[in-house]
Amino acid sequence: MSTIQVQNISHTNGTSAMTIDSNGLVKHPQRPIFSVRGMASSTSLTAANSEFDYITGWTTTDVDVGNLLNAGGYAQVPTGFGGVYQLTWVTNQATANDYNTAFMFHYDGSTYTRLMRHFALNDYNSYSTGTTLFYPLDEGDIIYVGYDDRYGVPSSSDDRCNFSMMFVG
Repeated sequence: MSTIQVQNISHTNGTSAMTIDSNGLVKHPQRPIFSVRGMASSTSLTAANSEFDYITGWTTTDVDVGNLLNAGGYAQVPTGFGGVYQLTWVTNQATANDYNTAFMFHYDGSTYTRLMRHFALNDYNSYSTGTTLFYPLDEGDIIYVGYDDRYGVPSSSDDRCNFSMMFVG
């Protein structure tokens, strides 16, 4: 039996493709991933759905590796990273005055596909809506997250509104 011992695997151009730390944990520094919190701004995207407003700005960016998060608040798959992604969009309405909604759309350059349309009733406050899913995406595909503008605007606070996406492979 043979053992190959390696700490780093690099591309021929010198960039690190994979690192194995002293505990044996494999790290992928070039894998696209981001996590943002807190809705800063939104706008209507009627091409996707007549009642859909998507989030155009975030108050806090926790992680953004590989430029997966676009400056316009949406996610766009970078060149060379088509494949399966983990998508998470969760939001919360802080009042009992209106419905809470979480919508997610995939745009492939010609067609909008609704991936999520979650609602919570308006009888109590602090309902969370949203979920995590795995979805295949091609280079250039876009993911928009937002809400149904016929109802209340989701909470903008960092602890009640979050969107993340990660390249799985």
